[in-house]
Amino acid sequence: MCAIRSEPEANNFGDSRGISVSLRELTTLCQDVMGDEIEIDAVDSGRPGDVPWYRSDYSKIESAAGWVPTRKPGELVEDTCNWITEHREMLRPILGT
Repeated sequence: MCAIRSEPEANNFGDSRGISVSLRELTTLCQDVMGDEIEIDAVDSGRPGDVPWYRSDYSKIESAAGWVPTRKPGELVEDTCNWITEHREMLRPILGT
């Protein structure tokens, strides 16, 4: 059962305990879904603001509500691509052509 809180709280409910994906893997998933390939160049040094390592954790929402992620990264990329395609006109001012 979820406790009702009086103060708003931001959470990130990702999953690094079994369903994780690197930026390179995510790029490959996007390329597969879009049917397009872009060249990826290695960069020797990080840029200001780059996050060298990221880990998200869903244990808080699991404890509070019993929720655990069940969908795989490829499914999420495909759904996101489909949603963007379906809402292209609405998104045009944000994304351009």
